[in-house]
Amino acid sequence: MDDPQGRAALKGSVLGLMPEADLDVLMRDSRLVMFTAGQKVFAKGDPATQAFYVVVEGALEPRRAPGQALARLGPGQVVGEIGAVSPYQVRVCDVVAAEPTTALEIDLSKVILDSPDLANRVMKRLETTAWKRIVENERIEARARGATGGRAGPA
Repeated sequence: MDDPQGRAALKGSVLGLMPEADLDVLMRDSRLVMFTAGQKVFAKGDPATQAFYVVVEGALEPRRAPGQALARLGPGQVVGEIGAVSPYQVRVCDVVAAEPTTALEIDLSKVILDSPDLANRVMKRLETTAWKRIVENERIEARARGATGGRAGPA
């Protein structure tokens, strides 16, 4: 698949500094998906595939509880990387479209077949992003617990 907006989002992502030939493979092993506002992309506890998403247009929100967004991820930002690279292969939070959203779904299992070396490089970049996101999510949850007297959710 070669979509100019999708390529622009990929170039704006954590994978954007990879060589053009690598981006060509990632674009070939991706597909555009569209989500309506409020649509769940995946749920906490779902089995994780090796797919992750790069937002092209719109916004996706990872949520630990209904109505509690951990972040608002827009064009060029990645979501689903924790489940895609985790040995546990489980989704760690809900992800919901905050508005009508288009995203590139990149399937690492396809990348592995096309170019195992590229898949390894992509996974290393995604692992770094995943660890940063896990640390930030923990900080957000700790602040939320402090604001609610130790409860993670609204009273």
